[in-house]
Amino acid sequence: MVIETAILQRDELMFIRPQTMSIEDTGEKEALEHQKQEEEPKNLGSPICAILDGMPIQRHKLLENWLIIDDPDDIDKMSVVSGRCHGTSMSSLVIHGDLNSDQDPIKRKVYFRPLMYSPDGKQEKTIENTLIIDLIYRAVKRIKRGDQEGKAVAPEVFFINLSMGDYNRPFTGPLSPWARLIDYLSYEYNVLFLNSAGNISNSISVPDYQTWTMFEDELPYERHKKVLMALDHQKAYRTLLSPSESVNAITIGASNYASLHTDYVPTGMHVALPEADAPNISSALGMGYKGSVKPDFLMPGGRELVRYSGNTDGLMISPVPGNQFSGAKVAWTSELGDLNKVAFSTGTSVATALTSNLAHKIHASLMDEEGGSLNYDLPEKYYPVVIKALLVHTAKWPSISSDLDKIMAPQGKGSHIPRRTNLTRLFGYGNINPKLAVECARNRATMIGYGEIGADEGHLYSIPLPQSLSGIIAFRSMTVTIAWLAPTNSDHAMYKRATITVDNGDGGRDFGFDLHRKDQLQPNFFVSGKNTILHEHFSGERAVAISKDDQIPIRIFCKPQAGELFTTVPYSIAVSFEVASNTNIEVYNEIKEKLAIAIRQ
Repeated sequence: MVIETAILQRDELMFIRPQTMSIEDTGEKEALEHQKQEEEPKNLGSPICAILDGMPIQRHKLLENWLIIDDPDDIDKMSVVSGRCHGTSMSSLVIHGDLNSDQDPIKRKVYFRPLMYSPDGKQEKTIENTLIIDLIYRAVKRIKRGDQEGKAVAPEVFFINLSMGDYNRPFTGPLSPWARLIDYLSYEYNVLFLNSAGNISNSISVPDYQTWTMFEDELPYERHKKVLMALDHQKAYRTLLSPSESVNAITIGASNYASLHTDYVPTGMHVALPEADAPNISSALGMGYKGSVKPDFLMPGGRELVRYSGNTDGLMISPVPGNQFSGAKVAWTSELGDLNKVAFSTGTSVATALTSNLAHKIHASLMDEEGGSLNYDLPEKYYPVVIKALLVHTAKWPSISSDLDKIMAPQGKGSHIPRRTNLTRLFGYGNINPKLAVECARNRATMIGYGEIGADEGHLYSIPLPQSLSGIIAFRSMTVTIAWLAPTNSDHAMYKRATITVDNGDGGRDFGFDLHRKDQLQPNFFVSGKNTILHEHFSGERAVAISKDDQIPIRIFCKPQAGELFTTVPYSIAVSFEVASNTNIEVYNEIKEKLAIAIRQ
């Protein structure tokens, strides 16, 4: 027995699973009826995204013009076509988003390196006698630097979609070898990994209900709170799956949303969480390493339906496989050779692939010279940290967090910090708003900075203010997001060699102009920035005087954390200043004009 336990705990024995919680394929005829016919894309740009996943169907009509398949391990020859599910669906989401949303596809090719195959048309697995961490290392090195076969195959790639996880390695405190590898590769090759948090398919017990009828008859908002409370009570059994605890990567959880064309719910099923911005019950919960914020945020992972599965200390409910009434619509496999087939998927892998799709849109909107972006001169070496900051920047806790904050344990004097930590397990930094990430508004201005910072070094930024706000009682908010890629030290308990803090230039946290952190529902001060993302909201509404030259000073400071910091750290800072839309204050134009004047001077 002792020998068996030792063997099962070896890092070499990993049970790698695609992070799709569930998927249900449609009938052949139905799939063709639902399929949107795309025009053949023209002049697609070189890839900036790599997908590491199971072998896809290269010639699927939704994929063939976009994918660049690089298969040095000849996985194509080993994989049954009907079993190429996960790589096909992930590629579809990265390229087209949820097909139900009818959005335009991305304008770039996507590099694809297959790491899994299906030998039987069912289960997908990695190559036998090969460690997944070795495959990942060789894949990233080949992309960015090259290998024995030649030069780098996709050097412009700067973010990597990784929707896989080790089902038998839930995060319990120590970092897994896989997560450590991702942290090393992130800094060494200057790439951003987008990791899925993992899916927990086990049933959950909801103690507030004894029967399915009680569950169905409850008011939706009350049911929502009680299910989230049940998730909190069982958090110890629903933790992240390796390698999603990586400190340099972005980890994505699944929110309860899909672009559906119907609200219908089949008999015997229910929407456990009617709020679209809630986490799916199957989405793995944080926290991360050393109590850091994980998942970093939530993205749509399908509207997760549940069904009755028994009674044990309360009603037991289980997630239902994705279908046309719940999941995101994706390209899919076919036993009959149909290259137009689609199906429906849910889970954190869906959320991760949709994040990769959004990263393409942010790049096209802000940095793509061919697309006429204003920031096309931004140096390419800062692309990973800029995209990292902008992906997180719109994250915000949902409205229901206010009610949960009043009832979730612990309550009472001195309980604020642990209670907010429990909420952070559910939401991370919150749900991100894809529309805000790529669009401007007259009452909001977002400023982006970037650079490299060394040990014990500070960089000071000055944020101009709209003078039109002076003396007006109106809601105003400031959001500050800092993202970086840190070198690591595996021999040190703190592990991450560099951490970045933010202050007002004098070491304080008072930014003036009635901007306060305490009134915002968000992760507590002690956990924001524990990984490689610092994300904080400040707000107020009192009338304050603002002169023509008033600015908010924001200083970022780099502290060595795990031994000596020998190198500089690439970072990006995003700051948004916003006022209530009913004030009619042209925040964007006023701040833009002040920034232009400062540059000319």
